[in-house]
Amino acid sequence: MDRYILEKMRHHIQELGDDILTESEQITSLCYTQEDDLQFREPGYDDSGWNVLNSGDAWDGHDSIIWIRGTVKIPSYLRGRRLDLRVEAGPRESMEIKAEALLYVNGTESCAFDNWHNRMRLDGDMSSREEFQIALRVWSGMNEPGRMRHFQGIWLEAVDETIEKYYYLAKVILETIQELDAEDFQRIALLKTLDTSLLKIDYLSKGRGEYEQSIHRAYQHLTENLEKVTEHQSGKPVVAVCGHTHIDMAWLWRLNHTTDKGARSFSTVLHLMEQYPEYKFSQSSPLIYEMVREKYPELFERIREKIREGRWEITGGMWVEPDTNIPSGESLVRQILLGKQYIKKEFGKDTSVLWLPDVFGYSWVLPQILKKSGIRLFWTNKMSWNQYNRIPYDTFRWRGLDGTELLTQLGTCPEKDVTWGSTYNGVIAPWEVKGTWDRYQQKDINQEVLMPFGWGDGGGGPTREMLEAYEVMHDLPGLPEVKMKHIEAFAEDLEKNLDLKEVPVWDGELYFEYHRGTYTSQAFIKRENRKAEILYHDIELFSAVRDVLLDEHSYPSGELKDNWKKICTNQFHDIIPGSSIPEVYKDAAKSYKEIRGAGNRLLDRALEGITCAEKLPPGGITVFNPLSWERKGLIEITDVPENMVLMDGEHEVPVQYGMKNGRMTGEYLVDQIPSCGFKSFCWAPGTIPQERAHVKWDSKLETEYYKIEFNPYGQIVRIYDKEYEREVLADGGLGNELCVFEDKPYQFEAWNTEIYAYQKYKGITDLKEAVITADGPLKTVLGLTYKFGNSTIRQNITVYRHSREIRFDTWCDWQERHSLLKTSFDVDIRSNQAVYDIQFGNLARNTHSNTSWDYAQFEVCAHKWADLSEGNYGVTLMNDCKYGYDIKGRKMRLTLVKTSSYPDPDADLGEHIFSYALLPHGSTWKDAHSHRRAYELNDPIHWRPSGRIPGQLPEQFTFAGTDRGNVVIETVKKAENEEAWIIRAYECMQYRGKVTFCFGRKPAAVWECDLMEKELRSVRTEENGFISEVTPYEIKTFKVIFAKETK
Repeated sequence: MDRYILEKMRHHIQELGDDILTESEQITSLCYTQEDDLQFREPGYDDSGWNVLNSGDAWDGHDSIIWIRGTVKIPSYLRGRRLDLRVEAGPRESMEIKAEALLYVNGTESCAFDNWHNRMRLDGDMSSREEFQIALRVWSGMNEPGRMRHFQGIWLEAVDETIEKYYYLAKVILETIQELDAEDFQRIALLKTLDTSLLKIDYLSKGRGEYEQSIHRAYQHLTENLEKVTEHQSGKPVVAVCGHTHIDMAWLWRLNHTTDKGARSFSTVLHLMEQYPEYKFSQSSPLIYEMVREKYPELFERIREKIREGRWEITGGMWVEPDTNIPSGESLVRQILLGKQYIKKEFGKDTSVLWLPDVFGYSWVLPQILKKSGIRLFWTNKMSWNQYNRIPYDTFRWRGLDGTELLTQLGTCPEKDVTWGSTYNGVIAPWEVKGTWDRYQQKDINQEVLMPFGWGDGGGGPTREMLEAYEVMHDLPGLPEVKMKHIEAFAEDLEKNLDLKEVPVWDGELYFEYHRGTYTSQAFIKRENRKAEILYHDIELFSAVRDVLLDEHSYPSGELKDNWKKICTNQFHDIIPGSSIPEVYKDAAKSYKEIRGAGNRLLDRALEGITCAEKLPPGGITVFNPLSWERKGLIEITDVPENMVLMDGEHEVPVQYGMKNGRMTGEYLVDQIPSCGFKSFCWAPGTIPQERAHVKWDSKLETEYYKIEFNPYGQIVRIYDKEYEREVLADGGLGNELCVFEDKPYQFEAWNTEIYAYQKYKGITDLKEAVITADGPLKTVLGLTYKFGNSTIRQNITVYRHSREIRFDTWCDWQERHSLLKTSFDVDIRSNQAVYDIQFGNLARNTHSNTSWDYAQFEVCAHKWADLSEGNYGVTLMNDCKYGYDIKGRKMRLTLVKTSSYPDPDADLGEHIFSYALLPHGSTWKDAHSHRRAYELNDPIHWRPSGRIPGQLPEQFTFAGTDRGNVVIETVKKAENEEAWIIRAYECMQYRGKVTFCFGRKPAAVWECDLMEKELRSVRTEENGFISEVTPYEIKTFKVIFAKETK
């Protein structure tokens, strides 16, 4: 019986929905152009030369713009009534989304039309006019070339407000009834109340005034009796809701499209705010505000006004919502620094919430970074997508790598027809509100959860239907209380609610058991990001050296900030992970070209400002070390001065000569280069030895450290460590085995790599050429060329006389679709844990699959190195631009290339350049300083000709350094707002103790700061430095002002 009553109600309510619109008038006097110019929005613009637009007219469906203009004349029978303007500029048809349009009314951005919004409610003044001017800027979307959009029409439609209100109220009550248990007394009361109300509708008089009057009576009956049902409710949990639109900076659209997506979404938000006074909205990502401000300044000012009113909230904490696996620790700091600076400057606000709903895993260093940046809450949604294991808490304190604890909240809003995972695109439906609370795991300590609502990914935001549902659901029986609340206010209240309560702790990384392919997809962007991060580290350091040493004020703060914005933008969580359409990566390549070009100019300016020379004179060279320890290494000089040798004081610098492109080249082994500083070398008359004859390869390489043997396929079958008298590879194991796996995830091609891909692989064994390309006093280079399918791989394997590193410089033209290319080393090491480099530290992960948590980590993210060690011996595998590792048992594998066909059909086909290196070592990675060797692989020594008169500058100089091998100075930069210098360092070996920071100039004052450069405490200086206590994996930031040098 109950089922039939519900079915009857459903039909009645649907009929109500059909009756909301009473009359419709199509707008016919329309014209259009396929040109694009914002002046087309102006009411007085002369569009007489445009084409007439009729229903059914076709226009290009691939990344194209049309402008539609016309005059909306309101007939007298509609004037003064409640009216909607409905727009169908490009229906979905067989395409993924509708065309998206921004409407201008009398020249002002007024509303948007997209997949989820197809009508705009006219206000009373507008609906009372005889006519008004409209212009629509319509974007087709990124459909396949050749697909056509079809304009359908624009209509004025009269709305019966009472029927509309009644429809939404009845619909929400019915949906609530369907969520409650059959015997729930609240369900029984709601069912009776709704049924009685619907019985008051006089369907026999439909089409006459009596019908509408009966609906008014039915609506009044329902509202009055609903108040009685809702009386005496208390102690209900709260689902806090906040309007929100998740706008991917780029994904299935380009970055420049996002400006318009933002403008469309924001104009709709502002339009709905005028009609729903309780509506609150939150939006993250300062970048999108900056883009909207540049292109839509009037719209930006309206947003600024709503922020002043307190109805619109800017939050999120970072410049964009970045991936947190790939960017460096310093990049994550800059994301927050840029984000908070912008929010403070433009809106006078601060943000205390990190909002990352859609990011693919979260680095274990985040709690410390966030806490030291003034963030009180981390909110995410994505961990609910885990493949194998669910995080056992939704509200918890996340204990970071260093022990810092940060309050963390996971979203629990269910998604329709999805049995796993939760969504950040809430719609405010009863099943969703109830499900958000039902799924929540910490009901014993907290009775309020957050549910963001509004369409996202491509923007759009909340709809009228959602806001109507909110008004109805605010305190509906059977559901949690629904309360509109901003995200920052939710964070503050959550913190207060949990005070003195026992909050669970998650101690470990938040490894995302999904989207593991994003460590590798679109490999070029990973490489560009790593190189850019290192380049701008070096620029900042040596610009500081120049200013301090020469007492100048030429630090390029503005240029650095502009390019850091570009670097951070490209770290967005669908750009750097490799999960966007090909156009996004064409734009990224152009962006990185600009970053690289500007960076090289700035670095040249800094280095040559110190050396004061542009060409190679007979005087000498200056060698620059960008790292925070004294080091040695090779530098390459082309066009070596004839009959000249390089001198380090009284000692000749070891060199290996060779010809490159017909030019004499020398590789010099320079030594004792000061930390974060430079050292001068001079030319002196000498004899250049003749180039040694090429050696024929006999399948072996030997140095002071190793005996290395190869099989006929170019694979390493033996590495014997002469110093430690042991084999590096396992018995029968291979080294540098290039393995090709079939990579065919069942969904999310660019994002995912599945464990079943590892069940089989093909080794690359078609060795076409093997030749010794260099053999001298410093190194030997073996060149190998392989073919595999349609692909070619060339490797230079280098062994050194002065270093234990075995280096593999690789170029490949990769043409194998749906493939995963890895290099594998089967090492003779027994350990159940491997150590992986991450931002500002490192972490251990199990090498077995004893538990489902271990099993899920079959591919993990690391930065510059990973290490597998037993008690007194180990092996470090380093790289210069890769992030995907898998180390299980004794096999160490590094993922090199992953190809996929969606959303980029030709992803990663083509040229790849990368380097990796094997570092066998005694004892542990700490004793071997593997982290330093990995930094040196990534950040080579610079050199420039010396042009200054001797005595003008010291022959060598250290800007900054420490007396401890466990502390790395990661950043030297100018302070953001004053004439001071920022030194950022971190502890990397899990040691506790005192460390001395020393400088090449005497510091006048030192303060310890947080990551936003806010002073925390003064630090006492001693001679040319200061002493600080450090704890395991702690990040330390200091602000230093140097004393003026007396002349």
